[in-house]
Amino acid sequence: QGYYVVAIDVPPFGWSSIPLSPQDYRKETQAKKVITLLEKLSIKNPIIVGHSYNSKVALLVASQYPARELVMIAPVLQYGEKEEAGIAGILTSISIIRDPFLSLFVNNTLLAKKVLLSFMYIQDTDITDTLKMTVLPFNKPGVNHAYGEWFQEFFNEASTVPDSDTLTNLKIPAHIIWGDHDTISPIENFTKLQALSPKATLSSLPNVGHMPHLENTELFNAALQ
Repeated sequence: QGYYVVAIDVPPFGWSSIPLSPQDYRKETQAKKVITLLEKLSIKNPIIVGHSYNSKVALLVASQYPARELVMIAPVLQYGEKEEAGIAGILTSISIIRDPFLSLFVNNTLLAKKVLLSFMYIQDTDITDTLKMTVLPFNKPGVNHAYGEWFQEFFNEASTVPDSDTLTNLKIPAHIIWGDHDTISPIENFTKLQALSPKATLSSLPNVGHMPHLENTELFNAALQ
């Protein structure tokens, strides 16, 4: 249909480089990197797509770059007052505890598979290729610490720009693709999202969890089109 895809490994994931500072994992910094890439590639009026936590980045990009549309897949967003990070936030701040724990996941393919499947409703999803793409970059030097720094930002978000404010001020159409069995970010959150961005539309995918693009590719592609 005349579209092409530019898929980005947002640091520290995939084959992206390991940032030097924890501040590099903030959504504002990540969004700036994406915008810089769009400018270098001279991409005009793109459709910005973000999944899960990286919907935060996609949302910021769509609010700052002349885009045609924003698509968020199973978004993990802040809809109001920031919640306390709790024990997870405390533990991810202590690198001597956090990094060895993450190394268990990084160096264990079976455990990595179990974690990925825990995000899904369809437990017999074939994730062979996805698992390979996920695990291979774990050999990058410093990846344990890098993932730890990312998780610290995830649980203790230092951003000064609430997602709720960006949603309220969004000028372009936003379409949300959500699995109706998502236990990571429940589809019921769409009510909160639409209250902030009334023109947002929803595609609810039946019998799908937090990874709709893997669990039911055909259904997901139809919703994305």
